Amino acid sequence: MNFRSLLGAYLTTHPHEPPENICDPFWIGSLPDLELMDLLKELEECQPAESIIFTLNDFDVYLAQHFDLNVYNEALFGDDGSIEYAAEKIAALFIEQNREHDFALTDPSQFADYHHYKSWVHKQSVEFVARWRQNVESKYGLAPVSNAPSLT
Repeated sequence: MNFRSLLGAYLTTHPHEPPENICDPFWIGSLPDLELMDLLKELEECQPAESIIFTLNDFDVYLAQHFDLNVYNEALFGDDGSIEYAAEKIAALFIEQNREHDFALTDPSQFADYHHYKSWVHKQSVEFVARWRQNVESKYGLAPVSNAPSLT
């Protein structure tokens, strides 16, 4: 677990306490159930609503319900490499749910072939994770540590 993970999870649950108070390793899953649910709700509120990935929420498909806490923790607070890992998981979920719910905005037949469609969804997922991290960093005053793609 890296310091960014510790600091991120700590500040989301204790926004008024200084980060110097972190003494022990802290993992998002170590919270009591009610605090964990509150934390996940706060973090979901930071998801970039302008992203096509956010469409999942319109169909009551929430990332926290589909991924274990390790994936969720890495998506938001992991190192640079975990953006790609989280994006792969999110893209696979989006494609699966698109097939199941037939999202009108993302018809795979609009693309030259299935490979182009998967690449597009993956790119959208990378941007979603990077923006989500930026939103969490901004909300909780975290200094950006990641070399995530710049999305200005």
